[in-house]
Amino acid sequence: MSSGWSHGYYRQARTLLRFRQPPRRKAQSAATKLLLPPHEYAMHSHYTGNHRGLTPMEVMMDIFARQQAKPFFLVLIRLVVMAALALATYGVLRVTGISRDFPPTDIIYFPFVTIICGVVIWRTFRQYNASFWAYLGFERHRIGKDIAWGLLWLVVTYIPLIITLMGAMYLMFGADMFNHFEQIFSKSSPQLPGGAIATISILSAIMFLANAPIEEIIYRGWLQTGLTHRYGVVVAIIVQGLLFGLQHTMFAIDVRGMVVYGFAFFAWGVTAGIIVHKQRRLAPMVIAHWIVNLAFLG
Repeated sequence: MSSGWSHGYYRQARTLLRFRQPPRRKAQSAATKLLLPPHEYAMHSHYTGNHRGLTPMEVMMDIFARQQAKPFFLVLIRLVVMAALALATYGVLRVTGISRDFPPTDIIYFPFVTIICGVVIWRTFRQYNASFWAYLGFERHRIGKDIAWGLLWLVVTYIPLIITLMGAMYLMFGADMFNHFEQIFSKSSPQLPGGAIATISILSAIMFLANAPIEEIIYRGWLQTGLTHRYGVVVAIIVQGLLFGLQHTMFAIDVRGMVVYGFAFFAWGVTAGIIVHKQRRLAPMVIAHWIVNLAFLG
């Protein structure tokens, strides 16, 4: 490993994890605390017995190296799993005569997409003995500020989303677009047994909350970070935005809705990518994403 390569990854790790050196007068006797921010202290104490004998800094550098080597690793798993489960759900509903709609209602299969992706992320981070929450950048003393930032980013991300959505609707329907809003956005649920509906609804509520950090890790974390180091930040933000929009086409009611959803969530993803790139942390965007998901659940 060349010294230049190593130094480059050291700087990247310091940037993402927001390392801050304490004042000289408060220099800690433990050398590790000079390297780790508050949210990493717990990770260090919890993983003192790293099975490969690596420090937390070296663990994060390993993760950065894998992100750069395989930036599409997590997003391809997500999109393939989502497409496979959507097609399987469509086939079952069509064969049983319950529904012929495509895309099928996501409330049936999407919780399982979230579960599978969550397990893959958990196993990936576990390989490195890395902290899931540390990667997101959550810190107890910053949670109040992060909530405030999340509320701000909620508004900021929705401005381009609404503008793009309205533009796509106008291009498709012209001045008559407002008469088609219900047709595009009102998604009916198939007739399922009462017990199945209740179970799916509860599972969906839980999984939608878990979905926010999972999507931020996949798109603005793993994919965007990996592509930034290989192709530059502009390419990284656009590519993750395109794939984020592609994923959300599956939440539409029909093919025309898929077009609208794709453009709208591409805009949301690009805006979120710019924010994460500037802020160097995922936590505030996760909070904004949580609020969006709660609104959709409501």
